[in-house]
Amino acid sequence: MARADYRMIRPGKVGRDEVSNERDARQHVSRSATSACRAEAELAEARDQQAATAEVLQVINSSPGDLTPVFNAMLERAMRLCVAKFGVMTTFDGSRFQTVAWHGVPSALADLLAKAPPDPGPYSAPTRMARGGSAHGTPRQLQDACHERCF
Repeated sequence: MARADYRMIRPGKVGRDEVSNERDARQHVSRSATSACRAEAELAEARDQQAATAEVLQVINSSPGDLTPVFNAMLERAMRLCVAKFGVMTTFDGSRFQTVAWHGVPSALADLLAKAPPDPGPYSAPTRMARGGSAHGTPRQLQDACHERCF
């Protein structure tokens, strides 16, 4: 049988232990609520990613041999997941980058991309990825890249 322990606390006579316990309980509830919200957001993001993947796979199945609709679908789904206003997708053929899809791109940028294909510098994120590295550089890596370039 469960036992409950209740104590009467008179107004104005709250001890330090009671205040500390209440503060700890509030902090615990707050941390739990924050964790639950974070988990809920992560679950929603995972579901969105799965839905986008399924949609792209449907496009792949419906257009064998034609990559243009696949690139367009991938870019549109990525933009939706990232809540982006516009996007550009490029491929790398081993020596240069080529724009294969764009969506919602401002006309001035679209004109520029049509006239001059992207040519990222040797220390840019696309070039690091093409070499098998990460798009994200640590501050030290970026500093080293700048030093190599400048000196």
